[in-house]
Order: sequence, then structure tokens, then C-alpha cells
Amino acid sequence: MATLEELARKKFSFLSEAEIRVVQAAPDGTFADCSLGGDVEPEKADTWPETRNVRADLIRWLCVDREAREQIDPRGIQILGARITEPLDLSFTNVLFPLGCFGCRLEQPLNLRWAKMAVLNLEGSWTKGIFADGLKLEGSLFLRNGFHAEGGVRLLGATVGGDLDAEGGTFKNPDGMALDANSAKISGRVFLREGFSSEGEVRLLGATIGDELNAKGGTFKSAKGYALNADRIKVTGSVFLSGGFHAEGEVRLLGATIGSSLEARGGAFKNSKRVALNADRIEVHGSVFLGGKFVAEGTVRLVGAEIRGQLEVDDAWLDGLDLDSADITEKFFWRNIHEDHGVLHPDFPSKEWEPNLSLTAAKVGSLADEEASWPGKGRLILDGFVYERIGGNAPIDATARLKWLRLQPDRLGFRPQPYEQLIAVLRRMGHEDQVAKVAIAKQLDLRKRGHLGWWGWTKNWFLYLAVGYGYRAWLAFIWLLVLVVLGSCVFSRAHSANVLVPSDQEAYKPDETVKTPLPDYYPKFNAAVYSLDVIFPFDLGQKSHWRLSEKQSGALVYWIFEFYSLAQLFLGWVLLLVAAAVPAGYIKKD
Repeated sequence: MATLEELARKKFSFLSEAEIRVVQAAPDGTFADCSLGGDVEPEKADTWPETRNVRADLIRWLCVDREAREQIDPRGIQILGARITEPLDLSFTNVLFPLGCFGCRLEQPLNLRWAKMAVLNLEGSWTKGIFADGLKLEGSLFLRNGFHAEGGVRLLGATVGGDLDAEGGTFKNPDGMALDANSAKISGRVFLREGFSSEGEVRLLGATIGDELNAKGGTFKSAKGYALNADRIKVTGSVFLSGGFHAEGEVRLLGATIGSSLEARGGAFKNSKRVALNADRIEVHGSVFLGGKFVAEGTVRLVGAEIRGQLEVDDAWLDGLDLDSADITEKFFWRNIHEDHGVLHPDFPSKEWEPNLSLTAAKVGSLADEEASWPGKGRLILDGFVYERIGGNAPIDATARLKWLRLQPDRLGFRPQPYEQLIAVLRRMGHEDQVAKVAIAKQLDLRKRGHLGWWGWTKNWFLYLAVGYGYRAWLAFIWLLVLVVLGSCVFSRAHSANVLVPSDQEAYKPDETVKTPLPDYYPKFNAAVYSLDVIFPFDLGQKSHWRLSEKQSGALVYWIFEFYSLAQLFLGWVLLLVAAAVPAGYIKKD
């Protein structure tokens, strides 16, 4: 039977020195060293001699010709340091063995549409665009360790039975998609880490990853779109955008499902005055970590997110965090939020950081924050924010927490829910002594910004002064005491002016020019007791024996004292009723 080299010479008549090495090594599954003693630096391929050329047609023939491929070792074709000048078209083929091009230069696009392959390894190679829509790989796809693509790499709907490894790879397509793996199915891991670099959008929309997505230390830049677009991605393991991860342009994870955690410690996200990290409606079965010198020049959005672990924002610089309607099962940490980071990264100049934090309708198990990291006035939104407890070393005293509530924008007007939520948590945690301060502050805010109308405003004001909205019922008795003392002074003056006189005609003789002493049987006037008698519903023996009269004082003086008496009667009864209504539950405290 003819050898593979003989079959190749028969097919192609002339073989370059590099091609001879390929057909000689393939039957043994060994490396075909086409460098011919030269460098293996594909960026310098323009200087390589023609003896290092390998025709694309030869590679295709080895993959599809029945006689040829029967002689290929199961370890496949492994080419080192060759230059492939023509387009390599393996579309719709079934390559039964691994194909590897290491440190090669592919000067034209690589077509792998709807091909079936065992393993494809382009480690360290330089290529034009790769078109691999519908590609099915039994094993892994290696685009790593110096791999360089000038033009988009397309893997739409591709299936990879192992890993997609682009660690240390460079993908350049500034005006389009640098790496497009929409709807791809990767059974193993996706590595876009440690030296990975892209210019142009990296797209993983609707992709399924059986293990982790690891972009630690990767650099993603896009001037015309999204740096990393992974909307609706499904990842069984964790997603790592950490450890030196750097993105310029929006990073999107809308509607993504992550089986473990989202780790962005030490990640840097830059999309100034826009959204830096958009993870709306994300579902994370573990925790989300945005710390360890995490930087986001732009807003971080987790609107409607479902996080079954904790959300940690600790040791971070960011412009804003939007957690509207998010549901966080465990703790929400908000600590060590820095105002000025200096220069953490050459692409992130020093600036003043004034983060916004929106927690509208968010739910968390436990809130762990610190006063030093609270946003500035007008940069915190808490309406609808629900939390079960305040944990860690977070402040729980009413004074601090009221300061926290007052950071909300004035434009929102009065919002009762943040107060009611804080009251419920403090009460549940056993801090009843702090509850009254918050409840009173709520009512004061209601009077200030609640559009109550004149009657509501007056009622609110009176309940505050009278009983502290039910939390200070003893105030009513203080006011009663003040009223009694004041009344004593007023009624004493009325008695001296002969306006308060005995009710009994025998004891009171107004026609006499000189007052006669009272009969021994008649109760003497006591201003303090009379003042009490005006207020209380039972008779203390003063009001029934003494009355106001205008006969000697004149109508004006009489009506002044009469008006005061009626006013004291009214105010006293109101204070008594309000004081009684508190323990009876008619005045709602919270």
C-alpha cells in the first residue's frame, strides 16, 4: 500500500519541505516541525521562506480523503510554525482526529461552518477571521497562548464537548464582533483569562456553559458597543470577572443564570456616565462579590436580580449601584466605598467618586453597611427596600439610621415604607428603645413633606406636642399640669378682681361697698383646686360654689375670664381624651 507521502505526491506532484514534514509526521501523530530551524513567531511570517508554506488544500485533503485519513494516527495532525497562504475550508467536513496548528500563520480566513471535529488547537497561531457557525467539536477548542485573530471569530450555535480555552489569546475586530459565540454550547469551561485581549465585542448571548466562565485578568475593549455581551447565558459553575479583569464598554449579563457565584473582586469596568455592568434580572445561585478594589466608572445594575447567597460590595469605587426589585437571600454588604482611588489603573484616572445607591423594592436577608460608606445626600433611594435584620457592625441606633433615611432625595417627597421597615427590623431585633425615635421622625417627615392639608397638618402637630404620636403619653399630663398652674394664676387674679364670686346669694352681696367675710359654712376659694375643677368631670367643691360674675367687673373683663375658662375646659378635655386614647389603641403609633 502506498505511503501517505506517496499519495500526497501523486495528488499534488510538488511538496514543499514543510508539507513533506506534515505528511511524514501525520501517520505517527507527532509534531510536524515546519519552522525548519527558524523562529516560531507568526507575527514575523512575512520574512519566512516559501519552504515553510503548507497549502490549505493539502490539509483539507488529509482530513477528507478516505485513503489519506486512514493513515492518520488517532493523535491527529500537529503542525508547528507553518505558513498557510490560501483560505482553509473545512466546512461541512467530518474530521475524525485532532487538528492542531501551533505557532502557524493562516493568512486567509478559516472556514469551519457546520464541520464535525474531534479537537481543534490553534495555540499561538495568527489567523484572519474564523467562521465556525454550527461547528461540532467532540473535545476542546484551543485559541490560547499567543493566538491572534485579525477579524471576527464566529462560533454561532457551535457545540464544544470540552473547553473553549482562549487564555492569552488576542481577538481584534474593532468595528464588529471580536468573538461571537451566540447560542454556543460548551460542556466544559470557557477561559478568557490571563492575557486574553479583545478589541471589538465579545458576544455570548444565550450560550450554555457546563462549568465556569473565567475571565480573570482578561481585557475587553469595544469602542462601538458592548465589551462583553452575555445576556441570557447559562453557566453551571461560577463567572469570574476578577483578578485584573478590565473592560472598556458595557459588560452585560441580562437575564443570565449562574449556578454558583459571580466573582468580580478586583475587576475594573469603564463606561463613563453610562452603564458599566448590567446584570438586570440575573439569577445567581451563589453570591455576588464586587470588592477587592473593584472599580466601576459607570453604573452597576442588578435590577430585578435574584441572588440566593449574599451581595458583597466591599473595598470598591463605583459611580452607582441600582438594586431596584432585587432579591438577595442572605446579606447585603456595603462597606469601604471609597471617594477617591488615586490611580488604580492607568486607564482609570484619579477622580471624585460620588456613588448612587438605589434599593427600590429590593429584598435582602441581612443588611451590613457602615456610615462612612453611605452615599451623599440625594444619592440613596430606599422606597420599598425590605431587609430582615441589620447585621455585622452596621449601626443600629436610631440617630444613625435616621441620618441614613434622610440621604434620600427630597424630590421623592414623603415615603413611609423606609421608616416602617426600619421600625419593624428594630422591633424584631429587640431594640424597642430605638423604635419611638424612628416612629416620631416618620410623623415629623409626614408633616413636613406629606401634603396633609391644613387639618391634617394641625392634627399631626397637636399629636406630636400632646403625646409624641403615642410614644410619649406622659406629655399629656405635663401639659395638664401646665394648664392647671396657668389656670391657678388666672383664676386667682379673677378672684382678686371680684370676677370670681360665691355662687350662693347669701354669701355674695354685690351691693355692699365693703366685702363681708364669708360665712363659716361656705368653702373658701382655692385657685389651684378651682383650676382642676374646670378640667375634670367630677366636682372638687370649687366650681359648684364659685362662679364668674360681671356685675362689679364689667362685661369686657368678665368675658375675658369666661373665654379663658372655656378654653381651659376644652384643652383639658382634649388632653384627657388623647391620653386615654393611647393605651386604648385609638392612636396608631407606627
